[in-house]
Amino acid sequence: MIFPTAGLFPREPALSSESPGRSRGRGFFPPELIEGRVPRLGTSLRAGGWSQITRESNDARETRLAVTTIDQTDARLFATAQVARHPVHPMLVPVPIVCFIGALLTDITYCATAEMMWADFSAWLLVVGLILGVLAAIAGLTDFLSNRLIRAQAPAWPHLLGNLVVLVLAFFNVLIHTRDAWTSVVPTGLILSVITALILPATGWLGWSMVYRHGVGVVR
Repeated sequence: MIFPTAGLFPREPALSSESPGRSRGRGFFPPELIEGRVPRLGTSLRAGGWSQITRESNDARETRLAVTTIDQTDARLFATAQVARHPVHPMLVPVPIVCFIGALLTDITYCATAEMMWADFSAWLLVVGLILGVLAAIAGLTDFLSNRLIRAQAPAWPHLLGNLVVLVLAFFNVLIHTRDAWTSVVPTGLILSVITALILPATGWLGWSMVYRHGVGVVR
């Protein structure tokens, strides 16, 4: 004997391409999920809230990963030449910059007044600037050679080469200023002082960029 089975078992609804999650839910999810309400700790959320929570969670996860990557990168851009966790190169660099620009000003003053005192000032400033510049270059070169991540920064090589040119010009300028009287400054000494002073803003900007933009030697 054949018994009719139509109507005894509810037919599972077909899946819909427009709302697949809710169509699949019919038949085995509670009514509150079908209606778009999700109970959570005595409250209810709209079904659309799931996508917002997921999106916010993904954004937070990406932010944490980005911060972790930045912290690890900054930690590796350390300065090798340092004293009490303070990089030596940035501490020494301002002294030769001031000395070389000061030598240009005293050279100009000597050209205008012909007072030998100003030529002596130029010679002293150049000597002090050259000595401190060599020490700063040694510290900077130590950082440059000991950390490949520092060498990989875009301003690193122009900064190095520019400062090397400044030191070479300053060395020859010191030799020129050892001459007697007028020839110790005019014209060669003054020209070298002008060229040195023109290069310094470019190398200083590159050094500023490495510290404040790329985080070289910054301790967080």
